[in-house]
Amino acid sequence: MQKIIITYPTNFIGEPEQIKQVLQDENVILHLRKPDATEAEYEALLQAIPATFHKRVVLHDYYHLQKKYDVGGFHFSTKKRAEISNLVDWRIDKLSLSTSTHSLEELEKLDVHFDYAFLSPIFPSISKQGYEGNLDMQAVQRYLQKPHHTKVIALGGIDERKMPQSKEWGFDGIAMLGSIWMPPPAPPKEGR
Repeated sequence: MQKIIITYPTNFIGEPEQIKQVLQDENVILHLRKPDATEAEYEALLQAIPATFHKRVVLHDYYHLQKKYDVGGFHFSTKKRAEISNLVDWRIDKLSLSTSTHSLEELEKLDVHFDYAFLSPIFPSISKQGYEGNLDMQAVQRYLQKPHHTKVIALGGIDERKMPQSKEWGFDGIAMLGSIWMPPPAPPKEGR
């Protein structure tokens, strides 16, 4: 079962060391997702990750950095996927292509060029308060039991305890975020 770790959405002290620790597991793929990061912040994080791990890093933004850091693939959000006219153009150097989906209908309509897709939320999210799963898991399980061209990765509320259930349902892998990272607590707000 594929194991994907998505970076914490904001930078935090000690993050490069935690990323290196996560990547010690040779079966892990790291998705570099920092929605509000600048290109310089993305690049600084890539520089902090040893080059021997770069092939197991997938970029969510600043795709052109692939040429400099020899990363393993590109991930497209639902919005970015809609902006792409030809996925074949992204099939360079055998890089992986992945995307996000939030319904079975969206998953079923995916282009065959994607290697894998996140389907979320499967369980109530750990990192996004109030982000609950509303998928018909019986329908998802039926879909997963049939041959499908794009591997399906369970995302949302996944921790070590939920992995067996995800495998039982037939997911090809799991993606974790909230159950992995231990950022330091936010500083207290001024005036308190």
